[in-house]
Amino acid sequence: MKFVRLAVLVGVCSVPACNKPATPAATPPSAAAAKPLVSTPGAAPTPVTPPDAAVKAGGDFLTAVRAGKATAAQLTPEFKKLVASGSGAADWAAGHWLDEFKGDAAAVEKRACYPLDATSVLCVAESPAAAPAKALTYCKLVKNPGGPDYLVDWLHVSPVRPPADLSTDTAATFVAVAFVDALLAKQTRLAESLVAPAAAKRLAPPLDDEDAKLGYNRGILGIKLSGFRESFPSVTYGAAAKPGANLALSGELTGPAGERRKFTVTVAPAGAGWLVEDFRHD
Repeated sequence: MKFVRLAVLVGVCSVPACNKPATPAATPPSAAAAKPLVSTPGAAPTPVTPPDAAVKAGGDFLTAVRAGKATAAQLTPEFKKLVASGSGAADWAAGHWLDEFKGDAAAVEKRACYPLDATSVLCVAESPAAAPAKALTYCKLVKNPGGPDYLVDWLHVSPVRPPADLSTDTAATFVAVAFVDALLAKQTRLAESLVAPAAAKRLAPPLDDEDAKLGYNRGILGIKLSGFRESFPSVTYGAAAKPGANLALSGELTGPAGERRKFTVTVAPAGAGWLVEDFRHD
């Protein structure tokens, strides 16, 4: 409803452009998520309990975000750079970005945490359906190699509930949901950071030497990302399917005049995580 590249964060998000998201219209809440599960091909889902330290760190951070007390020191260096957009005062810029979410993050009394891999956990806080606060706050934490603490590698506050069952194929589904939510909130650079390098190059081939360094043309990719979003302010997520090694999440975008458009976002394995390989309207 980081949202960061779960394998490696690249790209930037300007503080003005990545300020507090525009408020898309919320869609009816889906069913509550099942108990945390992870799935293995050919085997029945097995319950997995995330580390207590990660659950506590996620709850503490989400509480701090809602209270306006979260700090840049709680973010990974990569995520801090992304939201600070190369600012010479990265801590200040990232702190300013976090401040924009004060009061909007979901209350943490109702939350679930799901292991993404051996070193990272996704915590999702959900507000009651009738609450004025936004519906969900996503927080991805990674273990800090320099100590026992966890740092935040992705944060997004969204008014849209995810697919009903976020407990299976969690990491892949998270990337697809994060990508769509970031676009609807007009946080284009955050969505850009979730696109696989090969996909970005295919969609927006480099045009000059500067593009060659990045691997794609940022302007063209931005136009295509905006074209996917267009003027649709809300989304309803459907089921996720796994064609081969990839995961395809389908849903329906809803426009202000009631127009509807079906879409599919495909994510693929990328290193230790997942990245967006394709996005299109049906």
